[in-house]
Amino acid sequence: MIKVIDNFIIKQDQLFIQNHLLENFGTFPWFYNKSTELDFHISLSKNELDTPQMTHQFKEIGVDGVIETFKFILPVLARINQPLVNYDRIKTNLCFNISNNTIKKHQLIHKDWDEDDRYSMLYYVNDSDGDTLFFDNKKKKIIKRVAPKMGRLVIFDAMIPHAGCNPINNNERCVINLVIKKDYINQLI
Repeated sequence: MIKVIDNFIIKQDQLFIQNHLLENFGTFPWFYNKSTELDFHISLSKNELDTPQMTHQFKEIGVDGVIETFKFILPVLARINQPLVNYDRIKTNLCFNISNNTIKKHQLIHKDWDEDDRYSMLYYVNDSDGDTLFFDNKKKKIIKRVAPKMGRLVIFDAMIPHAGCNPINNNERCVINLVIKKDYINQLI
């Protein structure tokens, strides 16, 4: 199951998030990662291009408490309408236009979870190129492409192999990634 919802939150909230994550003169705390995927990498194909990216963990498994930066993504969390304790992970990824990139290249193919009881959600912070590619489990063939569009939310089974693409025509591509038990968000499906 892969479901795309455009204008998941109102335009004013879309602009609020974009401003605070991408245009607020460096006040949002981004952290450098050498790789786009560390946990559930599936395969290294000839089209994979592992690139550095900036990330920010809002919530990880077993970490409680409210982080000050949550305020920057509250419109998305409010629309999903689940308490923070119900999420397994909330993070944001920021990748950039890089040299040696082509339309055929994508980041590492991975899953967001290794059990069949979670959904992943990707909220696109900005308009960009650099699609999210979804693959079948066996042949690693692309089964769906979703273009980054500000305000778009994609909900999918967290075990579906997928990969982001670095932008070619834009400077950056930013997503918020949320992982949650399927039971908690059935109202969005």
